[in-house]
Amino acid sequence: MLIAALIAGLACSAEARTDIARVFATQPGEIRYHKAPKPLTLRSDRIAVRSAHDVQGEPETVPGWHIVNAASSVRGDFYSPVYVDDLGGDTFATSAILVGVDAALTSQEALAIVHRIAPLATVIRQYEFIPGVFLMESGGRDGAEVMTLANLLADQPDVQFAEPDMVFSGRGALIPNDPNFPSCWGLRNTGQSGGLVGFDMNAVRAWDVQLGSASVLTLIIDTGVEQTHPDINQITGRDFTGTPALNGGPGNACDNHGTAVAGCVSERINNAIGATGVAPGTRSVSARCFVSLTNCSGGWNATYSWTADALNWAQSIGVRVTNNSNIYGGTSAAMDSAYAATRTAGMIHFAAAGNSGAGNIAYPSSLATVNAVAALDRTGVRSSFSQFGPGLDFSAPGREITTTDRTGAAGYGNGDYASVNGTSFASPYAAGVAALVFSHYPGLTGAQVQTAMQKSARDMGAVGYDTGHGWGMVQAFGALDAACPADFNLDGAIDFFDYLDFVAAFSSGAGTADFNADTAIDFFDYLDFVAAFSSGCNP
Repeated sequence: MLIAALIAGLACSAEARTDIARVFATQPGEIRYHKAPKPLTLRSDRIAVRSAHDVQGEPETVPGWHIVNAASSVRGDFYSPVYVDDLGGDTFATSAILVGVDAALTSQEALAIVHRIAPLATVIRQYEFIPGVFLMESGGRDGAEVMTLANLLADQPDVQFAEPDMVFSGRGALIPNDPNFPSCWGLRNTGQSGGLVGFDMNAVRAWDVQLGSASVLTLIIDTGVEQTHPDINQITGRDFTGTPALNGGPGNACDNHGTAVAGCVSERINNAIGATGVAPGTRSVSARCFVSLTNCSGGWNATYSWTADALNWAQSIGVRVTNNSNIYGGTSAAMDSAYAATRTAGMIHFAAAGNSGAGNIAYPSSLATVNAVAALDRTGVRSSFSQFGPGLDFSAPGREITTTDRTGAAGYGNGDYASVNGTSFASPYAAGVAALVFSHYPGLTGAQVQTAMQKSARDMGAVGYDTGHGWGMVQAFGALDAACPADFNLDGAIDFFDYLDFVAAFSSGAGTADFNADTAIDFFDYLDFVAAFSSGCNP
């Protein structure tokens, strides 16, 4: 029996070496982003192995996968070439592919198109809220073949895009700070610690109007949010990484980032603990889409489909706002489609611009359907680490931010709160402002909320929009005021009381009667108010 086992082991080793050699010989060296070739740099010293057995090598945080030395003969049921992703990490193809076709096609019709190239493909899911997009099991025998099949599919005229469901790296846009409301300069800047008095989001004045509605949900796309944190207003989340029992909570000791991000949006107010988020009456909902590297470097691994899955789910539960405080090492047409479809359906999206200080913004904040947010210091300038450039939409406080941490010894420190830096925290502050506006005016679309935020932002840099600061620093009260100009008394309804209040202000010469903001109170203000009153909420 010992000899038989030895012979079987040698046969398996030889088979593994043959499979690995075939992968390297047939790897195409590129994938398609939409229909354009995207060249990839091969890591010839390693290979990705999917195996149900224990494997000696670097365990990937994506369940079942390992990175091993290419010269090894590790037994596995699927091998994939490893490439360098956009952040310098590892990326490789799984056996699944993401395919986009005409939204009018049924799953059977889409599968028939795919079968012309990949006859063994099967449908895993058709996304209900991302029209025409499918996740399919490709039937490819290894990652090289899956990449080739996806490339051939992408070249078909009736296919909008096709790509392997790649594993890729990423990281949160966070810079931890050493270790509560008085320290929250972004909400109320009194000049604490040398800050510029009044350089804040004017949140306190906004709270006199609206603390946030529990019906407004902000999706936190991240490494998980502690579900039992006593100071985060949230509903039960969801895990998209293959561990549903987590319900959107952290899965390992390094999954800390999401809890800090969520606090910026919906940390509770007036409960005698901690600080507060910018929209404390609204609720966050966690979508755990990334698995942190266990060295706690801030990096993580994920697949393309996890983000698409999260956005599709968000639409199904009525999410109005999403936040993604992360930088992706890969770009995906399926993720682009998910952001675009949910934006068209009325959602508004925010993402961190990035922390490298470069004059370009990171993906996915670089998408036209996502609002990119840069970080600001308490002194009134853009943070030195913050990325900026074409496509930047807004700026928000992002240095020395006090927010929630995982409770007890878990998290960034030993307490339940942390002081942190990064565009990771500027982005959820902006998202929270959008959540406040939706709370007060639930009938608005995401596009209308974005317009209100643009009109009300505190201008910085060059007059008007500029690539250094976007539209400027987000303003909580200003966005509420701009979202529905005819609601003159900001009570959430347009009625005769608004007309009476405007006439009273106009008659007394109050500054609020300068409705068209031309610095003069005259009959044109009256005409503009009447026009707005007649048309309703339309910022």
